[in-house]
Amino acid sequence: MDIPETVLHQVWLWQWRLPETMTTTDGRVLRVLRPGWWNYGPGPDFQAAVLTVDGVVWFGDVEVHLRTAEWSAHGHGADRRYGRVVLHVVYESTGRGVYHRDRFGAIPELALRTYIPPTAWAEFPVGLVCARRPTAPMCLTYLSAWSAEALRALIEQMGYVYLGERARSAARAMTDGEAPHQTLYRSLARGLGYVQAKHVLEGLARDVDWFTAQAIALREGPEALIRLWWDRVNGIRMAWPGPYRPAQDPWRRLAWLAVLCGLSEPDPMDHLLRVAEAGLRYGVADPAAWCRLWRGVVQGYTGLTWPSSCLRLPDGRTVGLRGRLVGLGRWTTLWWNAVLPVAMALWERSHGSLPSLEALRALQTGPLEDDAVQRAVRARFGLWQSYLPRRSPLVQLGLHGFHSLVCNEPVCSCPRCPLRKPEATEDPGP
Repeated sequence: MDIPETVLHQVWLWQWRLPETMTTTDGRVLRVLRPGWWNYGPGPDFQAAVLTVDGVVWFGDVEVHLRTAEWSAHGHGADRRYGRVVLHVVYESTGRGVYHRDRFGAIPELALRTYIPPTAWAEFPVGLVCARRPTAPMCLTYLSAWSAEALRALIEQMGYVYLGERARSAARAMTDGEAPHQTLYRSLARGLGYVQAKHVLEGLARDVDWFTAQAIALREGPEALIRLWWDRVNGIRMAWPGPYRPAQDPWRRLAWLAVLCGLSEPDPMDHLLRVAEAGLRYGVADPAAWCRLWRGVVQGYTGLTWPSSCLRLPDGRTVGLRGRLVGLGRWTTLWWNAVLPVAMALWERSHGSLPSLEALRALQTGPLEDDAVQRAVRARFGLWQSYLPRRSPLVQLGLHGFHSLVCNEPVCSCPRCPLRKPEATEDPGP
């Protein structure tokens, strides 16, 4: 099967349809922490990737080909630029290892066909990919070919793909035996964390599952659940990564989750999934009814408060909990990033396909919280409110996909980055 290599590049960059845990052709367990930066020049296709192989963290480059034999055909084994390659990604593998003269042993190889069968390519968003490998920063080349109207449609479609991949991740968890309520609970916990802490909060939700957490909160109160989480966090000697603002204090976010676990009528996980399903089903036909339903959801879940004005932790620290524990922007972000993907996965199970883009457009909720990725894309590419609706969640989510496609490198790492300031020159003097 002939697939353009640039398509495989973007499959790897987006991790399209790839599970969190994969297996290399020689049987090693692989997880991708960072796919690397798409290299526009000579050398490996992706640089500075971060992987775990059998639980050990590996840093290095990734080379992508259609078939295993292309590694030798291109002479990479003797090219010093490929000496840091730690993973060879192919669509079709021969099972024979590839080698580099500066490395001892075979380079691990991942066969994408294991996870993306030929029939799955019909779902690939061909309209979103760069037709050929760029030779310069894409913010200076790829974008210039798009009109404002087409660029808006592209970014919205990116948002749809972003949600679809989250839905498929939820579907894989449920296929592996995880209950839908637990999948949603875990997704909410992850969404409550700022970027450095989201994995810690998700780990707590795995360790103390929804059914256990709800039983404790209902029987003993949310304070007992906080104490249990405290014991688990300190038991693994894991300090909260930082820095973070007071509003992002993980214990403030966990206080909201503990109160949520203490609700019984209706069961919050069941209620949220039913609301999402109703929105997907009737939002297009009756937008006014959806808006009324959404207002009720917002009032109910942003109105959760702690029993007192502060939370006293076992180490003596006090966390102020006045006002809303989760504001409107954070709740809307949780809805789109945590609740909706699980509901979409259940919809696909019942209807055989994901909800349409039109159905998602009809879910008028107001904007998500702004974040660093959205700000970076707008700053680098001039994507301002003149033609991009700032209050569209699909567009906001699409900016994340857009960022990964056209600017996945660090700020100013490209010599011609629009944000790079001119280097200061010394005054030679008289």
